[in-house]
Amino acid sequence: MNKFLDTRQQALSLFASKGYANVGMRELASALGINCGSIYNHIESKEALLYELFEELLGLLQTKATQIQRNAEVPKRLRKIIEMHLRLQDCMPCHFQLLEREWRHLSEPWLSHADAHLTRYENIIAAAVGPSVCSRACTKSIVTLLNQVPT
Repeated sequence: MNKFLDTRQQALSLFASKGYANVGMRELASALGINCGSIYNHIESKEALLYELFEELLGLLQTKATQIQRNAEVPKRLRKIIEMHLRLQDCMPCHFQLLEREWRHLSEPWLSHADAHLTRYENIIAAAVGPSVCSRACTKSIVTLLNQVPT
């Protein structure tokens, strides 16, 4: 495994188990087996790393939902998107845990970028439900409920 993937996996594991705010750069460096002084040779910042983990999940959700939107019959789209979402939760539980618990730690410009990713995913769900049936608040509620299924 390359160092970049190892860094992301270690950060994901630590952030999910201890909480983003409770993981310091020294602890992250230690988990990676590198000196704290050299950690910035591997990551831009702790917050940038958190955003990358959000981006990874939200990008995957958006890509898979877009594929469903293009390939599935209209009446089956929402069901297929929900099934895809739940399958990803099984495969990526730590990512979803971060999404629900650690979003508040993002500041600008990371927050705007993450919001844009989430909005694109919500728009795909809204299109699957039908714009006349589901408002923006309704779509946000659907995504929130899906994300909270494990709890």
